[in-house]
Formats: sequence, structure tokens, C-alpha cells
Amino acid sequence: LVHYMNTKFTTLFPRLWGPDEVEDITMDMTTTELIEHFGYLSEEHFVQTNDGYCLGLQRIPHSKNVNNKTTAPRPAVLLMHGLMQNSEVWVCTREALAYQLSDSGYDVWLGNIRGNKYSCKHVQYKPFESKFWDYSLDEMAMYDLPHTIDYILRHTCNRQLSYVGFSQGTGAAFACLSMLPHMNDKINLFVALSPASKARGLKQGMLQTFINMAPESLFLIFGTRAVLSISLFWRSVLTRRMYARVIDQSCRVLFDWNMRNIGDIRRKALLYAHLFSLCSVKTVAHWLQIAACDRFQQYDENQDFKKGYRGIVPHSYPVAQITCKMALFYGGADELTDLKWLLRQVPKGTHQYMIPDYEHLDCIWATDAHEKVFPKVVSHIQQATAAAELADSDGPDSFDRCM
Repeated sequence: LVHYMNTKFTTLFPRLWGPDEVEDITMDMTTTELIEHFGYLSEEHFVQTNDGYCLGLQRIPHSKNVNNKTTAPRPAVLLMHGLMQNSEVWVCTREALAYQLSDSGYDVWLGNIRGNKYSCKHVQYKPFESKFWDYSLDEMAMYDLPHTIDYILRHTCNRQLSYVGFSQGTGAAFACLSMLPHMNDKINLFVALSPASKARGLKQGMLQTFINMAPESLFLIFGTRAVLSISLFWRSVLTRRMYARVIDQSCRVLFDWNMRNIGDIRRKALLYAHLFSLCSVKTVAHWLQIAACDRFQQYDENQDFKKGYRGIVPHSYPVAQITCKMALFYGGADELTDLKWLLRQVPKGTHQYMIPDYEHLDCIWATDAHEKVFPKVVSHIQQATAAAELADSDGPDSFDRCM
């Protein structure tokens, strides 16, 4: 069907559906293919959560730099993607953060949340069943992150790791570290790129309509499984340039982003080819609940959440109780989350960096992020790693840590 439509549209609309001059061989590559394309060694790992999801993990064990190819244990870093993304967002350009960390001597791991391209498997439920998609931010925080972190620590024989999250990847970490206090001892530094908590910026435009109708109205429109799965179809049908323009326009309409810092249409087409991955409708509904209630809280199973007095109130994530070290990077033009509230919650001494004119996606994809953001991230991780190694110098040796 896709081949037939492409043929017909190319004949009828040659200027729109003609040969795509922005085509790049990396656009259809997987995470491991991208890593190897840029000259690094890659590994595939799998983690099974207690509730039955099989999560994919990719690893860059060491740099392609010959001088860095030592067999000695390396400090580990876990990178976690945002909403409706997967691990490809960390490795799709030559100057990506994952490669800078690898070249700086780190054992880099790329996580994937349940339901996405690399974690779409369950021991009991199939992706076409609604039960497979019955999860929200709560399950990511309670299962996906802890199991992924524990797997990495066991595999690398490290006592701690550094965690870098983007957008929802930070929100899941805020929830995890606040609800599971023992997880704070396993992270020497939490780097939050475009941090997400109270979602103030969702109260605008079309998204405000969903909030007014009640976030659960999403289930009436998109069903109870994956949200916007039709996007994968349009990605196959549209040319790269047209698909990039659709993404640009959608971000303007939904979030009022201008997307200028990401670059020209050629670079956008390359990046947007790795932007979308499946997630549950319930996860999106959860974020809209957070915006509607103006509380960074667990998913509310009570459908009448907008009424005055309630017998059941969902727990808020107690972000102020997080104890691990943090560094926050956010854009001066990023209004998606309530940063003023978040900055009041994080521990004292948290490093804060505001990049003027940066929007939400810019902290990982701006054309100058490898100059304005990534070096500072690497530097903070190096400092945290050195401090953790010094504090751990009298602890058990690496063999004991693997036991």
C-alpha cells in the first residue's frame, strides 16, 4: 500500500513527492547501526522488569580512540530519552553527547522505556492487547529505571552510575528517586536536560482543549493502546523534507516552538527521522493530568478528578526528598514545564544552567549544543565520578561489588 501510494503521489505531485534531496543513509539506521556507523563498538542488552516487560539496552563500552581502549572497568553513564522517543536520539549525529562521553572514558548505556521501538515486548501480553499499554509514568519510575540501573551496576561491577535524562527521562527519574529513596545511593549525579515535572506549558492551544475535556478524553479519541501510531505510516509515505515540515508545524501549533536552533531542513529531516517512537495513551493522559491538576503526581485512576472534595487523592512525587547530586540544564525559551517550582524543590547546591533562546528539544539537538551544553555535562560527570571514587576508595574491591 505504501509503495503504491508513493508511486501515485510521485506522479501526481512531483515537486512534493519527487526524489528527496535531503536523504541520508543514517535516517533509517537503528541505534546499534548508528553507533557502528560513527566508528564505535556497540552491544545489545535486555532487561526484564518484575511486571514482565523486556527492555532493550544499547551500550558503547569504550571510545573508538585507540588510547582509550583499555580493559579496565570504566565509570558508567545511563542516558534516558524523552516522551515518544527511543535511544536513537542520543547517537544520531557525529557530535552527540553519547560519543563525547565515550571519548571521555565512560561506559555509555542507552536506555529504552517500555513500549518503544526497542522495548515492545512482554512475557505475557502482546502489543495488540490493551493490557500491554496499561502503564504511565508510575511504572517507568517504579520498574523501568530501577531494573535498568541495577542491571548496569551488576554488569559493570560499579557501585554507582551517572544518570542523564532528557524531558520525560528526567520526569521518570524525579519520580523514581523521590519514591524509592535507596535509588539515590546508586546515582552519583543526575543530569536533567530540559527537565520535566509540573507541565505548565501543556495548558495552551489544542492541548488545553484536552485538559478542559478531561485528560481521559484521549482514550475516546486514540483508544487504550499506543498513541499516534499512524505517525509511523506517514513517516513512510511522506518525503523526508515534508515529514520534517509537518513535525515543525505540529510543534508550533502544540507548543509554540519555533525550532530554529535545530538547524536547516536537511538537519531537521535527519533528526526527526529518529524522533517518534510508540508510547501508551495512558502516559500522555498522565502528563495532561499533571498539567490539569498543577501537581507533579502519580496517575489518577479516578475519572472524576476535577470535582471539589474527593475521597481519594493521588500521591504527589516528593521531589524535595531527593538526595543525590543534580545538575539542571534548561532553555530560556522553554515553557513546557514549571521550572520555578522545580528549582525550589531540588537539593541545595544543585547546579543550574539556563541557555538563552533554547527551547525544549535544543538541549540535545541544537546545532551548538555540543559547545554550550555537552562539555559542561561531561565536566560535571567527571567531577561527580572523581568524588565518588574518592569516597569509595576504602570500600570493597570490584570483585565484591559484582557479588
